[in-house]
Amino acid sequence: RLTRYTNNTREGLRSLPGASSYDDLHGWIAALNHFAKDEVEAWLQRPDWSQGVPRSRGGEALMAYQSRAASCLLTVVVSCYVDGKNMPTRQAIDQDKEEGFSKCSDPLSQKVVEYLHRGNVRRVVVGHKPSGEAPAILRTSGVDGKGYEVISADTNYASSKDEQMRGESWCEVRISQDLGHSQTRLRGQRPDGLGDYDFKLRALGNDPTGDDGDPLVGHQARYGKQWVWVRLKLKTGDYLLSRGYGRTAEYWAKKASDFQVVDFPPVLQKAW
Repeated sequence: RLTRYTNNTREGLRSLPGASSYDDLHGWIAALNHFAKDEVEAWLQRPDWSQGVPRSRGGEALMAYQSRAASCLLTVVVSCYVDGKNMPTRQAIDQDKEEGFSKCSDPLSQKVVEYLHRGNVRRVVVGHKPSGEAPAILRTSGVDGKGYEVISADTNYASSKDEQMRGESWCEVRISQDLGHSQTRLRGQRPDGLGDYDFKLRALGNDPTGDDGDPLVGHQARYGKQWVWVRLKLKTGDYLLSRGYGRTAEYWAKKASDFQVVDFPPVLQKAW
């Protein structure tokens, strides 16, 4: 038990990266790596719990850092960009809480998006929380119109028909980079023999000549009377659509003519 951090107060966490403000993204990354190195060295020197109250041990702060509650959300270890196996809704971000803290991170936090943009970052790739049959993807035009994307690619629990709960599903995220732009390629397999995919997203940054990326995946879309997420482009040419809440999701394979995408997801509209 991490007794020094269970009070969940920011005053008790000033030594953790994120408790202090770093105007420069790369300065924060350097401080985070320095913090991790120091904590591992402290653990090597003092791996056992001390006697007395409060108890402590070397590396305790690093162990606390993997917990959203213990670190007062000042952690990147267990970020969660998924609810209902899709990108989260504003309702899930604001109302679904544990120990007073939101379970879901906001993929379109204005402060975060602008902070990342100042550090020349246009893409966030995470795992940790299962996103169902396929990676959960969000794409917008970004701060300057040259693109921003969030990819949560964890296909654990993709199937209820398989003992391993994966149904032989897998996902590979490849990122290629060139001068002024980068591009994501997604390759994988849906569970239970439901189909394969191998496609590129639109490039981020300065528009390269002949961008061959898909313009629809990662957007919210109107399908009939409901809002859904465009999750994948399948090898059949159809698109995998999805919506969900909590730990459940629905899926449809549809043609591009069956739905209409929007640039900014309505379910996150209040973020800006």
